[in-house]
Amino acid sequence: MTETVNVPDLVGLCSAFGPLGSRVGPRTGRDRRTQDETEWFVVRRFLKVALREGILKAPISIQKQNPPLPDFGLQFGDTIAHLEITEATDPADQREMTAFERSGKSMMLLGEFGGRFSDGASQPGRTWASDVIDAINRKRGKAIFEKADVGRHLVIYSSSASLHQAHPS
Repeated sequence: MTETVNVPDLVGLCSAFGPLGSRVGPRTGRDRRTQDETEWFVVRRFLKVALREGILKAPISIQKQNPPLPDFGLQFGDTIAHLEITEATDPADQREMTAFERSGKSMMLLGEFGGRFSDGASQPGRTWASDVIDAINRKRGKAIFEKADVGRHLVIYSSSASLHQAHPS
């Protein structure tokens, strides 16, 4: 079943989405997150900002699409756009964050469970920027980069360890 969410306006965004995209599960365990869950989580937050800042106009309809199309199709009025969600990260950071979650600890030093920063991260902003550029380059040749007469948005979310050091959450 393909999910479609119809958002009447910014005020109605949360009720239009309901529980869809409201949370992302842990990396491991019985209730672990899925890619679909993560994408809906990211698109929900993107739309909140895009509507608030006037980047997109409501009412808007969002529908999950199947490859090779970008992740989501958007329709607002007569305008159609595509939205692709991608992650800026490094596999070593992901392995480290998974190991940290499995450890049961509430805090860790960056690099304690492997990852890229066992010797520290003196310039995390550069590493983060490199992760973002790598994410963009991974999408080259995909449908989101094809020339088209519809709008296209590449939404990049970061989950790299460099971001966590630069901006603790």
